[in-house]
Amino acid sequence: AVAGDQIVGFGDGYVEIEEIRRVGGVAIGVASEEEARVGINDWKRQRLTRAGADIIIGDYRCQDELLRLLEI
Repeated sequence: AVAGDQIVGFGDGYVEIEEIRRVGGVAIGVASEEEARVGINDWKRQRLTRAGADIIIGDYRCQDELLRLLEI
């Protein structure tokens, strides 16, 4: 079995973030700016942050920075 603190989960909705946090995992909120296709949508960022997201990203193109933040 995998312990909750060994889980890194991604979600663009508050339910995913809450469930990842509930088991003790690191929750990464994806707050993409869908119209512009680049950047972070502020409304989504606020919602995911309130749900408990540890990290907010706009998309998956920031993998180098994300790996650094996760110390991987």
